Amino acid sequence: MNARLTSPVVGFNNNVRYRGVRFHIQTEDSGAGRPHINTHLFADGGRVIKTLRVDYSEHLAQPDYRAIVQRLMRAQHEAMARELRKGALDALIEDLVPRQPQERSLRPPEPVVPVEPGQGVFGAALPDSLDEVIVGYLSGART
Repeated sequence: MNARLTSPVVGFNNNVRYRGVRFHIQTEDSGAGRPHINTHLFADGGRVIKTLRVDYSEHLAQPDYRAIVQRLMRAQHEAMARELRKGALDALIEDLVPRQPQERSLRPPEPVVPVEPGQGVFGAALPDSLDEVIVGYLSGART
């Protein structure tokens, strides 16, 4: 096999921020000796979240096989980005990406319990002002 057939086609690399987390998408060609296109989705820190692989051996006999491989690579790279952005990978991300304290969960928030004005969450009456809270605290501390 000649060098034109064995050298890999140059791939793609992009950083994508989704729901407060940075991901990296990398698409690479293994070369004609191993005719595969691999696209990896990495979480911060290099952890692989998902991999797509396509065999393109059927195109090696084509005179323009490198252009075909380039198109296949671009399509596969873009497909991974679309899957991420449309939320199709949320279940994988929730389980594999550690949440930092400042990050929000990908799961929907708990429903908010409606509270009547002047009532606390547990039904107790609330004081009218912060001054009342402070006076109540201070007077309780002195007794």
